[in-house]
Amino acid sequence: MKKLYIAILLSSSFTAFAQTGPGGVGNSSNNIIWLDANKLTGLNHGDLVTTWTDVSGNGNDFIQATAGYKPTYRTSSTFLSNVPHLQFQSKYMELGPTAALNSSQISSIVVCAPRTSNPTCAIMRSSYSSGAGAGSNQYWGHYFNGSGTPSHVSHTRNSAGIGIASTGTPYSTAKKIMGFNWNGVTGNFRGYENNNLLTNVNTATSTPSGHLLTRLGSNTTGGPGLLLDGFIAEVIVFNTQLNSAQNNIIQNYLSRKYNIAIANDYFAYDATHGYLIGVGQEADGASTSAKGDGILTLDAGTLNNGDYVIVGHNNTSLTNLSGNVPTQNPVITRITRTWRADITGSPGAVDLTFELNTTGLDPNTNYYLLLDADGDFSSGATSIAHSSYNGITNIVSFSGVTIPDGSYISIAAENKYIITKASGNWTNPATWNCNCVPGYGQSARILSGHTVNLNSINCYVDSLIIDAGGTLNSVVNSYFLNMQGNLYVNGSVNGTISLNCIGVNDPQVLNNNSGTPIDLYYFYGSNTSLVTFNNGDFNIHSRARNNNGFIEASPSANVTFVSNASYTCIIQPITTGFGFLGDFVMQRYIAASIDDWSDMASPVQFTTIADWDDELYMSGVFGNDGNAGPFKSVWQFDNPSQQFVAVTSTATPINPGYGIEMWLADTMGAWYGGTFDSRGTPNSGNLSIPSGNLGSTPGDWNLLGNPYQSWIKWNTVTKSNLKNEVWFYDHNISNYTLVSGSNVLIPASQGFWAENTGSTASATFTENSKNTVSSSSFFYRTGGLLSDSGEFVLKLKGLNAPYAHHAYFRLNENATESYNPELDARFLKSKNKQAHNITIKTKDHKVVSLKTVNPNQEITVAPLEIKVSENGIYQVDALHLDYVQDHFNCILLKNKTTGETIDIKATPYFTFEVTDINKTYPFELIFSNSLNACRTTSVTDNSSVTFTPIENNIVVKTDFADDENVYISVSNILGQEIVPAKAVNTSAKYHTITTEGLSGIYIITVKSSLGLHSQKIILY
Repeated sequence: MKKLYIAILLSSSFTAFAQTGPGGVGNSSNNIIWLDANKLTGLNHGDLVTTWTDVSGNGNDFIQATAGYKPTYRTSSTFLSNVPHLQFQSKYMELGPTAALNSSQISSIVVCAPRTSNPTCAIMRSSYSSGAGAGSNQYWGHYFNGSGTPSHVSHTRNSAGIGIASTGTPYSTAKKIMGFNWNGVTGNFRGYENNNLLTNVNTATSTPSGHLLTRLGSNTTGGPGLLLDGFIAEVIVFNTQLNSAQNNIIQNYLSRKYNIAIANDYFAYDATHGYLIGVGQEADGASTSAKGDGILTLDAGTLNNGDYVIVGHNNTSLTNLSGNVPTQNPVITRITRTWRADITGSPGAVDLTFELNTTGLDPNTNYYLLLDADGDFSSGATSIAHSSYNGITNIVSFSGVTIPDGSYISIAAENKYIITKASGNWTNPATWNCNCVPGYGQSARILSGHTVNLNSINCYVDSLIIDAGGTLNSVVNSYFLNMQGNLYVNGSVNGTISLNCIGVNDPQVLNNNSGTPIDLYYFYGSNTSLVTFNNGDFNIHSRARNNNGFIEASPSANVTFVSNASYTCIIQPITTGFGFLGDFVMQRYIAASIDDWSDMASPVQFTTIADWDDELYMSGVFGNDGNAGPFKSVWQFDNPSQQFVAVTSTATPINPGYGIEMWLADTMGAWYGGTFDSRGTPNSGNLSIPSGNLGSTPGDWNLLGNPYQSWIKWNTVTKSNLKNEVWFYDHNISNYTLVSGSNVLIPASQGFWAENTGSTASATFTENSKNTVSSSSFFYRTGGLLSDSGEFVLKLKGLNAPYAHHAYFRLNENATESYNPELDARFLKSKNKQAHNITIKTKDHKVVSLKTVNPNQEITVAPLEIKVSENGIYQVDALHLDYVQDHFNCILLKNKTTGETIDIKATPYFTFEVTDINKTYPFELIFSNSLNACRTTSVTDNSSVTFTPIENNIVVKTDFADDENVYISVSNILGQEIVPAKAVNTSAKYHTITTEGLSGIYIITVKSSLGLHSQKIILY
């Protein structure tokens, strides 16, 4: 245990003192400036650069605030191809006073190129207040010299101000690495170009003091001068003199990065591996630890002069995993990133340390270092177990490793997961590296490049990881993946799957990092604790169930219950005490129709009108995105006061269990069909509507709403003094329609009307009220007659208008001609001012839409009133005659204006004309068991003749004896003859009456010795 503790401390020290500078040389304590154009973010090719950010960790950014002097960011150019850099064309940037540069040791390296031939211009210059006499204001730096023999110069000054320089010739516009290492105490100055040593002198003794500024692209004497005409890609400055090994490592790092040939090139694998770090030693010193900005730290024990270990990687994602591992150890997985080592000399054993937090490897397991000669780790690879592992920092170390020259290196972990070894079916053992099928208690991982088909009704797993590039493929959308653990999707889920979370006690987390929604057909939250949609998008299409624990949507997840023309996702009954946490998106689709009112409701615990305002056009509503127009399109109904209340603010809450009546339209004349949503926590458990929020008088109406994302059975809702039947607004008739019977179903997000039978009403929706048989997207705005109990109905409709209305009649032996709140239904007036009405008046002067009739009573008279909004031709149709026809000898419909009467058992329709919309047209419906009443009532008889309108004529067929005197005439509904009586030859049987120019309702009369035969005809 003691040894392990020491190992952990050593592992931590690697991070604390890591050499994170370029090539793994130095760190922020001595690497004072590091400008790397490759690490600039948020810039496009051609953008002007205000700040070149220092990545050394010291914050020594170079700034240019003046637009005319800002350099240009380039992703590539002729001089520095395919690498980001800055173009200085008479531009410059500046760093102000920097205390860390008050040093008598400076090492400076610049990757640059001049743009034109023979310039004289500054690349970088640094100014001090003292140390080199008059030359202090241009103490050290780099420049292009265009006079004399053109050259590239790196320089410093001695205490007398004399320049000590290295000169690179011949001059060229090629990209180059210019640098120097200077020690002002010893006077040693070494100048390099592309790592060729140009100068090595000991005459540069001085101590700079009072750093004033450092400029890129300009002299430091006064204002800007000797402005650069060229390019700079990278600048590295240390406040120490680099030894030769450190310099060689940095030069190799830059050589690979910028494809510049150098002296002392110690890395032969530039074509495939980069991002170099290294350790090495020369006679003047060593560099024995290197990390760079990657996850690998390299430490050398004993090195000899000329020994180097240079390592580069292939830059694949650290989260991508591969099963390309030694066959003798198939239960390990490696990351796809590989390093390549170039060994110079005989450096001996090294230590390698990896930080694993950003990798896709499992934590807290056994780790292996893999070394291989050809990069195929499945054969010939050496596997080395880890020396130490820190579970807190997730750092693993391998000590005393001898790396053969040219070796490929990777890091692997023993799987806590069963991983795929090939694409295939979930239930096929050949798909998995264990040659088994994952089950409960076993976690699985789908690697990049593999597709696993969910091919069985029930597949089981603990946790599942889908790596980037990996795919879980749906075969049948109702096939379940049963999970006890967590889901991590970094790859993709193809198609629609079903998911059952069945963890016991431990919460489960679902993560979607794929960037695309995961589609779930069924989602069952059977966890006894909590299932959390943690991040990403999830769409649930058919149904969700939560019979244990809670289902949660975190703020970073977007979980949608989908509704479209084909289906609406429902939530099945939830076990008492459980439910949902967080905000979900509950969609509702409503099919296309004409524009009209619609009764709607919300299935979430709290939301406001603003929620619907995002998808639905509103008028008269103030607030964000509201439309404060004069027409008020959104209304609530105050049940206690029996009054509509206009919604005028998008902040108005939509309370669960209550309805909203809204004008649903996309344009004047049409609702194109579409989806709106309610966002919040889905309602669950019991939801009560107290008596104080409902009507207080028998016959009062209540606008309620389905509070669940599910169909409900109104008959099973716990209620008091409310009828078991409901009314819906039907846009096909622009009126309210009755739905009754033994199984009244109400869709999700549906508003509806329920009538009081007594003075104290209440209702409690419960989970047992849900009906989960259907996922239909039906919504009660269409369908016309919706009642399934078969009441006898008179339907008023306009022949030239879309509006209609129903009057309902139901048989009951306890019925009287007066109003009975338990048996009859009061008239519920439509908000559509164009709607037609056919209503029934009771003996006690109540106006109703549903009247019960006693079948045992000899004669029942039901007064009717018809009120319409347009002049024209109207028809009253008798529907469901089979419900009443065996109970009465005749059912007479009498137009009290004209006296015309028909027996609707014989003729189930009646047509009449409205010429004054300000009038109410009275009718009577007479249910009679009196034979005498049925005989003595004048009823039009059309049985002897037939009448057929053909174009501008009416063809009358008669069936009389040849010698019968027959006359045919046409009159209007006022009795005025339009076509005078005309004698016809009865032997012809068919007689043509010309009606050209006539339109409206007319009576054709055939008179014979047998009586009058009349027929009402509508002419257009």
